[in-house]
Amino acid sequence: MAVVLTPLGKAVVGTVKWLIVPLCAALIGYVLIGPNIGKPAPKSTTVESKISENGKKFRDVRGMR
Repeated sequence: MAVVLTPLGKAVVGTVKWLIVPLCAALIGYVLIGPNIGKPAPKSTTVESKISENGKKFRDVRGMR
């Protein structure tokens, strides 16, 4: 069943929908993404670099079947 809002209810719903929800989304983005802006990208690691760090020699096995 539909509910008809009073003018005050429309103002409250409009305020929440168009101000509170976007501000919460912006705050979440600022907290999660903001501290990482300007930082260098993390160093990528490859399988070869991890194997060579362990002191083992990497052997290419792609052609072996």
